[in-house]
Amino acid sequence: MTPSAPRPNHATHRSSPEFPSSDPYDETEANPYPTIDSFLLALSSREPRRALLQYIQKFEDADYYNIDQLARCTKEFLTGPKIEMTDGNAEFVLISVGKVAWRSDRSPDLQFAPEAARPKVG
Repeated sequence: MTPSAPRPNHATHRSSPEFPSSDPYDETEANPYPTIDSFLLALSSREPRRALLQYIQKFEDADYYNIDQLARCTKEFLTGPKIEMTDGNAEFVLISVGKVAWRSDRSPDLQFAPEAARPKVG
């Protein structure tokens, strides 16, 4: 920055609350991420043989509601006693949610698109 260039006023600059971040959300505000049930419904419509709808209630019972929470889960948690996913479904869901959460972090207007979550094979 040259001495004659205007300097940003850091006191008045703040990030826009419309942009979801990877930081935990403020519990007084609505979570900006899609819900786990809408995410699993969309994935299930593309991959019905995976029977992902059976996990919606298990996530609710474990108090996991939005995909930012799902993105922080491990394969061990998903295949463990609370969720009881198969190894293949756990890997599929983690890859899919990683793509959607990453895109949501960078685009505040992004609506969940199942094709964005579909892992590429091969």
